[in-house]
Amino acid sequence: RDVYVQLGATDGDGSRESPYGSIQEVLDQHREDWGQVFIGPGIYRENIELTRDGMWLRPSKQYDVIIEGSIIISGRNNNVRGLTFRSLDKAIVVKASAIDSKIQHNRIEALSNGGVGLHLESGDLVIGNVIDLQACNAKETTGLLLQPGPGAERIRIDHNRIAGAKCGIKIIDPQSDNAAPWYVTHNEVRDCDIGVQGLLDHVTFRYNRIWRCHA
Repeated sequence: RDVYVQLGATDGDGSRESPYGSIQEVLDQHREDWGQVFIGPGIYRENIELTRDGMWLRPSKQYDVIIEGSIIISGRNNNVRGLTFRSLDKAIVVKASAIDSKIQHNRIEALSNGGVGLHLESGDLVIGNVIDLQACNAKETTGLLLQPGPGAERIRIDHNRIAGAKCGIKIIDPQSDNAAPWYVTHNEVRDCDIGVQGLLDHVTFRYNRIWRCHA
């Protein structure tokens, strides 16, 4: 159930010897119910729609995969780990339907004007991601946008680091009275115009470090 991707490959079947040529090709062509997607080094210029369940996306080598685009996750129980994003809009979006999904140890280093690093409507665990926009000249950016939706499962946002955004963490009021419990703990926000924006009444917000921010 493991499948391989290498930028520029053609006519592949997803094996190690004959990889697919793009990430979206894997999601469109790979027929297993679930699997680990090992992505080879390179700059992938594509927008990815992950509608399937149980797919784990990760580099075949450590931190050498750059995606100049975005990924929108709507399937359940997916895992995106160790990728670097340069996005024109929202780098990683976890839709309300994407329960039990994990976003781990990714890096977002460029957005366009008004862009969002991580837009979360659902998930399970968001941990160890770095959103560093200090070298990016974009305006009105948001590092972490939380939009809690209905549900019973706890969602944890832990040990993420955000720097150089217009707003580090923005929390949107839930549209439902039975919003899932969100735990936002041990994150670091620095060198942003606004550290945290939004009401904290419906989230557990503890042990976060907000420093060198104007508001």
